[in-house]
Amino acid sequence: MLVSADEVRARVREMDATTDWGEVEGVLRDLGWSRSLLPFLVEAYPTFRKQQARATAVYFAKTYARSPYHDEDAFALVLLGLADRAKMPKFWACQAAAHALRADALPSLRPLVRHRDAEVRGWARGAVRAINKQEPGEFIGPGRKTSWPGKTEGEGEHEALALFRQQGLIDAEGKLL
Repeated sequence: MLVSADEVRARVREMDATTDWGEVEGVLRDLGWSRSLLPFLVEAYPTFRKQQARATAVYFAKTYARSPYHDEDAFALVLLGLADRAKMPKFWACQAAAHALRADALPSLRPLVRHRDAEVRGWARGAVRAINKQEPGEFIGPGRKTSWPGKTEGEGEHEALALFRQQGLIDAEGKLL
């Protein structure tokens, strides 16, 4: 079913209508969870009031910020996430910056290395380390490795929810604590 750009914009704006992480991700899933959504997310990001919408947009961009895509809209979302006022968009942006391995993220990461929140400082340092060493696994710590599985579109979209629950940021129903 083909939809117009205006219909996609309207659906993307729905991401900001809830604080339920699953519902926010559901909007992207319903739209096909594809790279073609990136320009709409970049356009909508500054208007999103809820961190769930902003964090999910950055999480979604992570896949496309690095090879083989090197998508500039995805990287724009990473930079928006690094500058975000909320913690979860910053987390996904730091992880995506580490994944993208682009040195042009460093100017946006440097202020976060001195952030007042110790977790944010750690994420930023991990991203800087990964970029400097050109090894995305360095995001989680020196000498520790992680895999960046080559996910296909639609796979692993609930990874964010599991991580947020593990970190005590959301409850079992996906509501912000």
